[in-house]
Amino acid sequence: MKGDTMRTTLLAWATVLSASLAVAQRGIALLKARRVRRHSPALLVLLLMVGGANAGIPPGYTLTEIDVLEGGAYNEAWGLNESGQVVGACNIPHLGTHAFLWDNGQLTDLTTGHRAFAANDCGQVVGANGHPGGFDGHGFLWESGALASLPLAAYDINSNGLVAGAGRGYQGAHHAMLWDNGQTADLFPFGAATSGATALNDAGVVVGWFLDGRIGARTLERAFLWSSGFATELPRLGGRANFAWDINSAGHVVGWSETGPLYDSWPHPVSRHGFLWDGAALVDLGAIAGDYSIAYGINDAGTVVGTSQWAFVWDDGAMRDLNDLLVDAPGWRLECAYDINNQGQIVGTGRNPANSQRGFLLTPIPEPATFMLLAVGGMLLIRRRAASETCTT
Repeated sequence: MKGDTMRTTLLAWATVLSASLAVAQRGIALLKARRVRRHSPALLVLLLMVGGANAGIPPGYTLTEIDVLEGGAYNEAWGLNESGQVVGACNIPHLGTHAFLWDNGQLTDLTTGHRAFAANDCGQVVGANGHPGGFDGHGFLWESGALASLPLAAYDINSNGLVAGAGRGYQGAHHAMLWDNGQTADLFPFGAATSGATALNDAGVVVGWFLDGRIGARTLERAFLWSSGFATELPRLGGRANFAWDINSAGHVVGWSETGPLYDSWPHPVSRHGFLWDGAALVDLGAIAGDYSIAYGINDAGTVVGTSQWAFVWDDGAMRDLNDLLVDAPGWRLECAYDINNQGQIVGTGRNPANSQRGFLLTPIPEPATFMLLAVGGMLLIRRRAASETCTT
């Protein structure tokens, strides 16, 4: 076991050393710059931290397998919070689907007949008895061992406990809805007969979808953003249909969109690409292979995860196959990445070496040069503090 641990550590450091040179050179330049020397070491540490935070896609990830509940056949990991707690669903033969919470290796069976989709930083978990975009209207809220039924399928919860999902709204139709401490609000975007909310941020800005049957015989999915009582239809990548999956604190939205008129003729094959919308510009994220991708999650740094044949991570114009970034995880095949937190951790679903479907948690490997530069700044801080104490005694 110790040999395996040492081998994993050596492989991790070998993977990141080549990617660290640019960071080291940037740090050396900062150290030599007069304007940095004139300021406090604390400013130097801050600058180095910012430089590391803006490094984009890390050089690699370590993988933690999310185990199944007792008797489970397979599972899927849908969401995580900033503490690295993971939520999802596990299939147990003859007992159905069970929502679960994974916390540092400990599994908790939350409820049966549901999937868990999101957890906030307070440890509150929400879920539903169907997938987002479906037509089931029953959900739950779990907190500290207590389970409560909700009058809507719950797909996301923010730090204020506001829940977004879909339930029976105006005239009993399936509508995008919010739930807040026992009170529900029907968003009713554009008066659509059918809609759903998929995600929201801490400011209460909501994204989701509605069905639009106004054009031809085909019923189309359309993405919307809802804020302060008003809905906005999101732009598309040239096609007719799109779908919003997630939103970050800056209001940036990700999802999928059909891409062009060549694919508008139903029921011919449809080209779908993941998109990023920042309120002004719509970015086509492209695809790893073929002509298909879906963006499922985005963090506050603007890093996007999703699937395009295989699980991907996208940052600043570059899409990478997450399978190419795994360190010491032979035999794994990552299929879908569903969520990413602000620490850069990613959850999703793939196949383990035994070809069993399992949820996974990826943790980015830090760049050693960044740590070395931070250590230099820390030493300078200590020296300055020691000198100050010496002068005052």
